[in-house]
Amino acid sequence: HDLKGNIKMANPACYQILNQPFTDLSGSQLKNFLHPRDADYFDEHYIPAITVRKSFKGVARVRNKQGQMVYLMFNNYLLLDQGDPLVICFAIDISKRVRMEEDLRIAKRAAEDAAKAKESFLANLSHEIRTPMNGILGLANMMAKTKLTTFSMEILPSRTFSNIATSEC
Repeated sequence: HDLKGNIKMANPACYQILNQPFTDLSGSQLKNFLHPRDADYFDEHYIPAITVRKSFKGVARVRNKQGQMVYLMFNNYLLLDQGDPLVICFAIDISKRVRMEEDLRIAKRAAEDAAKAKESFLANLSHEIRTPMNGILGLANMMAKTKLTTFSMEILPSRTFSNIATSEC
């Protein structure tokens, strides 16, 4: 493309990525294929930067003919030695990678939410078990300090009583 964003020529891979017939790209505005936010960035940042630095790399979002978003990682160079300046673009389609990364972010959030829910459940369950258990153990400790009646000895076998009474709260 030139410094106004007019596409001068494109290789077959570019036509394939954009799913365009061979005649539809030459003379078109590059911004017409960019995501609206990237189109704004194109004029405000990209063109001034490539003019000064003579190269620019990044990721651009473009829409193919069917309207699907395609992510391109590009490395562009400004060519000055043949009259009008032209930008030579090298790009690779990273759409699958971007979608996989997004799927991983979603899965990570879901796993973190599940871990928080599990932690909360276990904390509540632990509290619900500990609270009555502390009462039982306290009562058993109190009973251990008193002389058991015949009735107490019948309802609380000594082996069980000794196990509970010697447990730590």
